[in-house]
Amino acid sequence: MQDTLQLQEQTEAGACRLSLKGWIDSSNSYLLETWLDTNLDKGHGRIIFCCRDLEFVSSAGVRVFLSAVRRVAALPDCELAFADIGEQVMSVFVMTGLNKLIKQVDG
Repeated sequence: MQDTLQLQEQTEAGACRLSLKGWIDSSNSYLLETWLDTNLDKGHGRIIFCCRDLEFVSSAGVRVFLSAVRRVAALPDCELAFADIGEQVMSVFVMTGLNKLIKQVDG
């Protein structure tokens, strides 16, 4: 199991794709929070969290994702989506109800 979080950003045609790898927990959720603080006001029309290599999300990670959903909803002309959510991460999203608040898209 991986216990770190790696973020890889790709920007193309007004969309920003952030690939997440590893775990999101209380020891590293600040990395995603910092990325959001830095990038939400850059005018991206769409932000996609690619969760293909995300192995686990703790309640701290869910809190950051919930914050992102709320913050993006308040931005004009910006959409937040999640791609390639694995079974283990999706089970956390379902348990917390986050799955009802997010938009899922194909990879």
